[in-house]
Amino acid sequence: MADIALTASLIRPLGGAVIRRGTAGGTLTPGQAVYLDGANGWKAADASAVATAKARGIVLSDGAGSVSFASGQTVDICVFGPVTGFAAMTPGAPVYLSETAGAVATAEPSTALSAAWVMGYAESAVTLFVNIDHAQVVAAIAALTDNSGGAANDTITAVTAAAAITDNSTGVDPANDTIAAITEAAAITDNSGGADPGDDIIAVVTQAANAGSADLAPTTAAIAQLAAKMNTNSLAIDSAADAIAQLAAKQNTTSTAVGSAMNNFADLAAKVNAILAALRDAGVIVN
Repeated sequence: MADIALTASLIRPLGGAVIRRGTAGGTLTPGQAVYLDGANGWKAADASAVATAKARGIVLSDGAGSVSFASGQTVDICVFGPVTGFAAMTPGAPVYLSETAGAVATAEPSTALSAAWVMGYAESAVTLFVNIDHAQVVAAIAALTDNSGGAANDTITAVTAAAAITDNSTGVDPANDTIAAITEAAAITDNSGGADPGDDIIAVVTQAANAGSADLAPTTAAIAQLAAKMNTNSLAIDSAADAIAQLAAKQNTTSTAVGSAMNNFADLAAKVNAILAALRDAGVIVN
């Protein structure tokens, strides 16, 4: 990362620049990137730490050739737009805040815990178009120590391969096991006898369930036989019901025949009574 050169007395805004006036919170020079430190005023920004990296603009020359402003002095700051007076920039290239207080650079920092803060882009070799990109704040992690003993600031790779992830496959502390160790843990007992199915592995539980299904097979067969017998009994009951229906039909027929015979006897009795009456009238018989 190289800091961009500039001529302090030449740092001035071009058309379209947005300028804000404030108070220097420390010694400042034209061309410096600055951040607002609350009531303490504007101070030189520094990418070495996130707290000081939040630059908001570039200090401008006062037009009188001043190259320094003391703490407490009024300063003009370009917060957006073109500022000229820089040197040797590549048009179109992004411009970053430097780890040198107040400076701007051609590349983002790579030092541990620094911040990548885009100040804008080079509009020409000598003009910086200030366009702060706040979304570029990134804490660098390049210098994170490989504390594979389990420290909090391990890199992702170090944590993954950390020796502190002990293979406690005996089940002493499964929380620290690797996935493979937990999967193969000897502490997962084969309780396929049913003593404590909660500790069984899935395969063992499945086999135990299948074994139980086999034990149920004879009972299932017995139920089927009982159902068959019930069906046979049902057929016998149906046959008895048919026989009863036939008997009832015959009884009805017999009742009809008896009724006819009784009618015939009544007719015969009437005829006998008529003959007896005629004989009495003829005097053939006397009561």
